[in-house]
Amino acid sequence: MNYNLTAGNQKITIPNKTSNGEKMAPGYYMVTIEADGFTATKKILMIE
Repeated sequence: MNYNLTAGNQKITIPNKTSNGEKMAPGYYMVTIEADGFTATKKILMIE
């Protein structure tokens, strides 16, 4: 998923389905955020 957002606080919702429409398995996923030379990767937990 790629989003182009304006400056400021933002909130996104990560869908629990794959691009094929299959349900994503519960577990840990890595999320990377990039903005103006800043990069951060965080671990998130997907629960059902």
